Amino acid sequence: MAKESKASDVRFLADSTEDKDGAKEVIMDYVISWMLRRAQNICSDEKPILYNYCRKFLGTLIGKELKDEDEIEVETWKQYERIDLWASVKVNGEQHDILIEDKYYTGVHSNQLIRYREIFDRWVGTHRPNAKKHYWLLTCFDNEYSTDIYDAALQESGFKALFWEDMLDAMGLNVDNPEESESDIFNEFWINW
Repeated sequence: MAKESKASDVRFLADSTEDKDGAKEVIMDYVISWMLRRAQNICSDEKPILYNYCRKFLGTLIGKELKDEDEIEVETWKQYERIDLWASVKVNGEQHDILIEDKYYTGVHSNQLIRYREIFDRWVGTHRPNAKKHYWLLTCFDNEYSTDIYDAALQESGFKALFWEDMLDAMGLNVDNPEESESDIFNEFWINW
């Protein structure tokens, strides 16, 4: 007799396209993009725990501790010019542009970080020359894999890396006993992963 399944047993954010290259990265693109947009002030009252996690994460990406009174505006683009995620962020009117390449247990290839940075820098330099630029590689790997897989590419490109534990730390998620947010999407991706 087969065990009866219930909705809590199903991983809805699981990739159902195992045979397709990079499909899991599309899920990462979506979740990160959604989180950055959830860091905006208009989201502060709806789901305050989620808002706090998202704001801390955004603050890490732009190198600022964001305060409650900081006015945040965020726009994101996924797969623009093959760049996984591009975010335009205003903090109290100060412009930040963030280039994100995410990796789901894969390495970088074909000088992609350098190529994407050139595209990003050219566009930002033309359209928002006063913007502060930030370059990130986000990966599901643990920190111990960095030397073998990413260090050379990071040094050549000027990107910084956030590994899985780094991303959890950036949000203030306690790995041993995380406080669930009010969002099933967030909880499934970050806590129940």
